[in-house]
Amino acid sequence: MSARNWSLLLALGLVLSLVFFCFPWFKTNEHVAIWLEGVALVAIFGLDFFERKSQERERVEQHKETLEALRISRDQAQAAIRAADAAKKSADIAAALHRPLIGLHHFQPTGDINSLYWSFNSTIRNYGTLPANSVAVVTEFFIDGALRYEHRDTESIQIFPSNQVDQVMGFNLAEDEKGAIPSGRKILGVKIRVRYQQEDGRKFEYFAQGNYKQQRIDIADTSTREIT
Repeated sequence: MSARNWSLLLALGLVLSLVFFCFPWFKTNEHVAIWLEGVALVAIFGLDFFERKSQERERVEQHKETLEALRISRDQAQAAIRAADAAKKSADIAAALHRPLIGLHHFQPTGDINSLYWSFNSTIRNYGTLPANSVAVVTEFFIDGALRYEHRDTESIQIFPSNQVDQVMGFNLAEDEKGAIPSGRKILGVKIRVRYQQEDGRKFEYFAQGNYKQQRIDIADTSTREIT
């Protein structure tokens, strides 16, 4: 029972004692006085019960408000973390793109596929924001997985941003390869490796590979990595 209810009980006891003392009728009808005291006690205990229920509801509401505040704080913290991660990723992407970025812009066969001599036109492009220095291109041709021809360019090419370099190359087929490659009985594969560096000395290698299909080179795999 709360201090407030104890005070009420004490005050009620004093009032009832005074009333019973001042009115002799209650002395001759003690059962009425006892009944009134019982009613007063029940009322006080009832008041205490409802007050406890009210305090319990207030505690539950305060607990809910605390949990909601914690949830909001957690959500805000997670949002701040996501924003920081997104900012870091944007900065990393911007830093990664602020360099030379060599890629294969075009690589297709030219000429007559019924001829023994097959030629190819290749275009290497700088998609980055800085010049690519000492660019070296190695192109390898495979027939059924065996190296058939290799074309190399010296490390003297410089490609500025948004610029490109065209290359023409070719090799002779054997008589049985001339018809077998277009028909798919033999597989003509191509691998292109481009090594280059930026002004601060960092070096990179671009790689692409594909196969000849339906009178074109289908590039299926490309990647760029930093090398030491």
